[in-house]
Amino acid sequence: MRCAVLRHEHSTGAIAQGASPARYIRWLRRLLVADAPQAYWDTPLSRRAVAAIAAGMGNFLTTRLDEVIGDPVRVSDDGIVRRVTVLGAFVYAYDRAERKAWAENIDRNGEWQRFDSDKKTLRIAFVTPLYKPAWRKVAWQGLHASARAWLQAFVRDFLPSVCDAMFDELFHHVWKRSWRSAGPARRLRGIHTRALRHQIRAALALDERLVDLARAASLGRDPILQDRLTFIWRHYDVLERIRLQTPKLLAPVTSYLIRCGMEDGKDPVQAFKLWLRKQGIKGSAFRLLAQQGERPFRAVVRRWESYLAFDALVLALKLAQRPNGARPLPWRLCKPLFEQWVDTQLPDFFLRMAKALPERFFDVLHRAAERASTRYPLDAFLRNEFGLVIDWIVAEPLRFLPLERKSWACWLSHARAFRERRRAAISGPGWDSAIETWHEGQVTATALLSPLMLHDESALLHHCVHKFANDCRSGDARYFSACMPRGGREERATIGLYRGDKGWAVHDVRGICNRHMDRVWWKFAEALAREYARCARAQPDELPRGRSGIGEVSMPASKADSQPRQYRCLSILLDEAREPPGRNS
Repeated sequence: MRCAVLRHEHSTGAIAQGASPARYIRWLRRLLVADAPQAYWDTPLSRRAVAAIAAGMGNFLTTRLDEVIGDPVRVSDDGIVRRVTVLGAFVYAYDRAERKAWAENIDRNGEWQRFDSDKKTLRIAFVTPLYKPAWRKVAWQGLHASARAWLQAFVRDFLPSVCDAMFDELFHHVWKRSWRSAGPARRLRGIHTRALRHQIRAALALDERLVDLARAASLGRDPILQDRLTFIWRHYDVLERIRLQTPKLLAPVTSYLIRCGMEDGKDPVQAFKLWLRKQGIKGSAFRLLAQQGERPFRAVVRRWESYLAFDALVLALKLAQRPNGARPLPWRLCKPLFEQWVDTQLPDFFLRMAKALPERFFDVLHRAAERASTRYPLDAFLRNEFGLVIDWIVAEPLRFLPLERKSWACWLSHARAFRERRRAAISGPGWDSAIETWHEGQVTATALLSPLMLHDESALLHHCVHKFANDCRSGDARYFSACMPRGGREERATIGLYRGDKGWAVHDVRGICNRHMDRVWWKFAEALAREYARCARAQPDELPRGRSGIGEVSMPASKADSQPRQYRCLSILLDEAREPPGRNS
């Protein structure tokens, strides 16, 4: 036992730190018991011993990292299962007998676990390998697990039974010191990922025909994960026949089969067509997809993450339908159209909206947008006209139904009348502001001094500033509407100030759809907060202290509560209104 302790002390440099073996063992035994007081960690001997162990762990991490970087890819193959271990932290593997591909990663406790492809932050792609986007985090977990195992072996030599909580405390102190001294983070950032990807692809030795089919069956930017590769491998003959007969439908049909499964005895293309019909997609949109593939719909599909590509394609097919055929939504209309709501909404939200609206709505919208592009920019048309019509249809569907066959101008006139009725219903006292209007260079900020002004700002920029009228009345917050000429257009934002213990400060700066604004806007907001604090100190009355902010993402103010729920209610109301009244109604 004593020789083992001396060997470990020599490896950690504890003798160089001046700690004798006997005192060193007594310190660790006293520290790693269950009832050890926290004051033991503050003694000089404890700090010297932690530094000694940290130096040894730093040497171990440096050696381990040299091994990992020197030989980053290791292959084991028994003729049936092939495993490719990368950086000692994650594994690509496949079974030739079962035609199954899987991936494993190591956690920070050193346990290997099968990779979950439903996660959105860490995903394994077999054709373009490496984790996306945080493969270095998994490499860090591998080093963390190796360091923990090293410390466990070190402590077990002289103390077989250790309290888990105290061991975790010791490892926490030692790990922080050794990680800073070894500096492996800088070395991990220096790994050239392109060369490493080439090594992984060569080590996997996948069949090129399978890789080509997997690439052709990918929808949009959808990466080829282990579950997708397994499905394509097991149904290679069926998918290859689809590629030969209807190549444009290969990617959509594959995504449909992965989601809904493949039924025995049924043609996958016909099953996909029948499923689309149940979703409200007509034959004209399906024929357009079969002739041109998903390429005309990329403006819609690529607005969402790759795992939502199939839902986005169904949405694009729905929006492409016209009363006299199908025509894809143009790319110049997609961006401002979807930016009327928050970017994080799923395509399912827009599908519910499209189902609730009449068939000719988007056809009328498309023609009106083409005429509007000659008068003013398209985003202004969607903000000033399209948003008003949507608000009116959502809030008053029963008034909209008799006018369903009318023109866009008729819809717009009723929507404007609805907006005036909604604005007239908003009541409540206003409040004073130390600054009403302030100019700084080309930026102008105007104080929002009433609930009606907050409502108009919320409807214009599509966030929830209208919810904070009570905070403004009590003096907890002040909000300003600011505009700045930038890039040939006018950029708008809402600036929120709150009064804390140190005076007025900036709480948030948000643009349309609650978008985060850049540093230029924040500098202007900070200057506005300083000016407002100076003017507020000059006023005799003191406002109560508090805190508020723009806060969560919201829809336009006329869409009061939960937007998806409103659209579900809209769909129900439209169905009920179209049905003739019953005999007992």
